[in-house]
Amino acid sequence: GNNPISAQASFMIAQKVYNKATQAAQQQDSSSVYTVRQAKEMLDAMIKKFPASEGGINAKNLLNQILHQQINVTTEKVNVPGLPVRTLVTYKNCKTVYFRLNELTQQLKKEVTKNYNNEQLCQTLVKTKSLTSWRQDLPVADDYLSHSVEVKIDPLPVGEYALIGSAS
Repeated sequence: GNNPISAQASFMIAQKVYNKATQAAQQQDSSSVYTVRQAKEMLDAMIKKFPASEGGINAKNLLNQILHQQINVTTEKVNVPGLPVRTLVTYKNCKTVYFRLNELTQQLKKEVTKNYNNEQLCQTLVKTKSLTSWRQDLPVADDYLSHSVEVKIDPLPVGEYALIGSAS
């Protein structure tokens, strides 16, 4: 237990626990004895005890993967004007999603349709003056797994819009 080489063996056990926990979550198997929280605790202990060892470095990488924030926003392409719009937010390790709503002018629509570089597209949309912006608190989930929730967007008049969602 005091040999740095043991950290790699411990990492492999923690990785197995993580894999079993995520697999059980994907299959919605609530009877699983494995949790991502258990794997995280094992990784934290390894990193603290042997940070520079191969197992410690591998543990840091897996821990970064576990703690990584993710947000995915999905809205239907066509919505009825004057009625609220439902948007599906799938998130991991986030407490709040920040929204911006931009109206797509002809010029902005051309830029959006011709630009396949996501980073440039995001920069273009963020630089554009938004119609509105707001934040939506998400249900607390401290299990390091992905969760989904539908959020309501206030009714919009006829037009084309771009909805941007971000963790910050």
